[in-house]
Amino acid sequence: MLDLSHLRNEIGLTQAELADELRVSLRTIQNWEGGEIAIPKKKVKFITQEIERLRLSKGKEIIISQSSPVLVRFKECQDIKQNHPDIYIDMLQYIEDLEHKNKQLKERLDFLLERLKKS
Repeated sequence: MLDLSHLRNEIGLTQAELADELRVSLRTIQNWEGGEIAIPKKKVKFITQEIERLRLSKGKEIIISQSSPVLVRFKECQDIKQNHPDIYIDMLQYIEDLEHKNKQLKERLDFLLERLKKS
């Protein structure tokens, strides 16, 4: 799942600025970020490529999780970023999806542990 709000904030853009960059309406960005409308699957790759382009143009580093060993190792492979940008973007999306799933699993586990403590 693409966390558009997180990515937008990471590169320092407003919703209106991101809408201009992606050539969609402000309301579309608001709907995507608010979860009212899912980002169409055919647009996800384009959006991730545009966000990566914006990151690079603003000199922003990719920060998904500072402690993620996968991310640290991935960042060491700068030749992927330079020589295989499509693969780089796909890998970033995959890592981000994994980080998001890990966060959800941790929250669920914490919830279940709290329930166990109360019973």
